[in-house]
Amino acid sequence: MKINLQNTLRENTITFQKIFLFVVAIALYSNTLNHSWALDDTMMITENKFTKGGWEGLVKIFTTDAFAGYLGEGKTLLPGGRYRPLSQAVFNLYYSLFGLQPFGLHLISVLLFGLSALLLFKNLRDLFQSNNVALSIPFITSVLYIAHPIHTEVVANIKSLDLIFAMLFSMLSLHSALSYIRNQKIIHLISLAVFFFLGALSKETSLTFIAVIPLTLYFFDKPKTKDVAFVALALVVSTVAYFYVRWTVIGQTLDIEVTELLNNPFLEATTSEKYATIFYTWLIYLKLLIVPFPLTHDYYPYAIGLKTFSNPLVLLSLAIHIAAIFITVKQLFKFIIKGQKPNLTAYGILFYLLVFSISSNLIVNIGAFMNERFIYIANIGLFIIISMIITKFSTKFPNRKTIILTSFASVILIFSFLTINRNQDWKDDITLFTTDAQTSWNSAKCTVSAGGKTYEKALEEKTKNKKQKLLFEAYRYAKQGITIHPKYFQGWMILGNINYELSRYDETLLCYENCLRLAPGNQDVLNNLRNLAIKSRENDMISVSDKALKLLTINLYKPANTLYLKAYNLEKKGKIDSAIVTLQQVIKMDSTNSDAYNKMGQIIGQYKNDLETSKLYLLKSLELNPLNSSTLENLGTLYAIQADLSKALYYFKESHKVNPSNKQIYSNIANVYKSLGNEDEATNWIKKAEMLN
Repeated sequence: MKINLQNTLRENTITFQKIFLFVVAIALYSNTLNHSWALDDTMMITENKFTKGGWEGLVKIFTTDAFAGYLGEGKTLLPGGRYRPLSQAVFNLYYSLFGLQPFGLHLISVLLFGLSALLLFKNLRDLFQSNNVALSIPFITSVLYIAHPIHTEVVANIKSLDLIFAMLFSMLSLHSALSYIRNQKIIHLISLAVFFFLGALSKETSLTFIAVIPLTLYFFDKPKTKDVAFVALALVVSTVAYFYVRWTVIGQTLDIEVTELLNNPFLEATTSEKYATIFYTWLIYLKLLIVPFPLTHDYYPYAIGLKTFSNPLVLLSLAIHIAAIFITVKQLFKFIIKGQKPNLTAYGILFYLLVFSISSNLIVNIGAFMNERFIYIANIGLFIIISMIITKFSTKFPNRKTIILTSFASVILIFSFLTINRNQDWKDDITLFTTDAQTSWNSAKCTVSAGGKTYEKALEEKTKNKKQKLLFEAYRYAKQGITIHPKYFQGWMILGNINYELSRYDETLLCYENCLRLAPGNQDVLNNLRNLAIKSRENDMISVSDKALKLLTINLYKPANTLYLKAYNLEKKGKIDSAIVTLQQVIKMDSTNSDAYNKMGQIIGQYKNDLETSKLYLLKSLELNPLNSSTLENLGTLYAIQADLSKALYYFKESHKVNPSNKQIYSNIANVYKSLGNEDEATNWIKKAEMLN
């Protein structure tokens, strides 16, 4: 009876722990449910044509590189490419059902995070047979995993569903392997192969479990060699199948040369600096696991500066990791050769290093110095070590158990607070970028991103003073970005756009010139230069306008249109004959250019006083485009000069229909009515103009 009561109490405690873990996981991330899109959601969801492409898009997701739906087929950002179709397939199906509504995807992320934490707890309970259920390694490890704020990047950012899937299927793979070793049922080998394959389709991190799973079996179960061989065979078959599919889809892309600093952070580093910086980041990872503050999504150049081996922190990192490897090798030797009991410290270290290896930058260039999400699964190994230390202390010092529990609970409460607080930063892009720019002020990518989003917010602002304030703030961010990375095309582009809105047209021109040096012939830049040519001319900055037009001419941008704008500048400078000659060239190049005929008519009438020739050009312009409001207005003016007031009124009113926001047209109509002696109508149109203001 006593044994049954103990078993019942044990089972009830475990059930409570499961409920507690799942509820805490949901509670900590519930404040992300109403968040919008952020960071790479743009690349993988909101602006990905395959995600939004229905069935055809779904097929493309499984048959192209992960970035193809955003960059275009045949393009990738990083050596080796990326093949992670599973999460994107979920995005595709979700979009087909619900459109661009982030709530459901945030909910899926949070629920699957909670489920993966339960699977972690289940696996650890299967591995650690402990009589102390309440204060056990499985429970402590799982609580640490759920509460640790370093996981906010994964759970709060929808795109990182790939990592949540990787964790989920890695845990299912481990569970299947353990089940096969203990039950000897072939179904567990099949499920192992399937889950491992799905994990690999989620993210490459799962592939590290080809080593983690056999390691775990040997450490905890001491299985027969035959059984481990079958488990290894299932893992190898899945791995081969995955790489066959991957190779078929994206081929060999390891030889891609990456010349953009933000995709190759070691581009400007010597070999020595590269490895010193890598070892330095390893220390930062450990620091963040102990003191997870401040957190940032951005560790791009140069949020972390290049290091040398003379840096004491680099040497400290090397010492810690060499010591960890030495301890592990020593314990493995004792375990394998002498058959001694497994050392959990060695297991935790090996788990961490094996999973972390794929994103450590030591094997493959991951495109950034580091990222918090890169140890999303790896840190389980260190949490196991911490849990072991806590349980040992509580056993060794039973009279201090309350202090130990209180200290642990306090840490979890602090972590929980930091998690909830950090989640708020992931509300949307502008919140994330402007918040993290304070931490990653030396990151070109983060500061330029903050500048870009602040600029977009400024464009939406209706209040002039607030708009100006936002533009100056955006300028500060973007300027910092290009100071860090002078060859950053996007940074120069955004800075140019900001200067344009601030009416700093000379600075705008310099920014766009730099853009063209970095990306010759870029159409977005050329379109912006056209706008700059017009706006600077309107603001009497003819030299800037001329330089902008010269750049357009050099880059062969819409030759007829560029010549047309040149004619405007010539008129502005009083070179009327040259303007006429230029417009004749435009008409010769494009005989259907309504604007050119209109401008010719206006110039000839205004400066040459040849109203009949002017009329011919204006009527030709109207024939080509009956809705050209400027032509209609010019015809109205011409007929008013000729005292043909009925026709003048007709054309002014037709112009008003096409462009009712043109204030001048109201005055023109009012003046015609005055000339006709209709004061009431004249007053009426003056009032309309005032209402327009």
